[in-house]
Amino acid sequence: MLRTFEPSIAEIQRLYVTPSARGNGLARTLSLSLALIDHARAQNFHTIRLDTARHLTGAINLYQSLGFQECSPYHALTPQMDHFIVYFERSL
Repeated sequence: MLRTFEPSIAEIQRLYVTPSARGNGLARTLSLSLALIDHARAQNFHTIRLDTARHLTGAINLYQSLGFQECSPYHALTPQMDHFIVYFERSL
């Protein structure tokens, strides 16, 4: 779930909550929130990034509540998907 994106930047990837389990606070319980952020900080990362689909408003609200701010696309792997994806980052 956490990988090195650049030497001082970590990226959270592949957190998925099934539609039937959404809205129950499960993402926070899954240790996405504070545990992954704390782990990234302990590994001396200075920034943490993630992305999600624009229609996943629950995920977007969660990330914003954890201090993530929307940012420009940080990779050019799928430019044709940039209209579908929202990118976030947070300083640690």
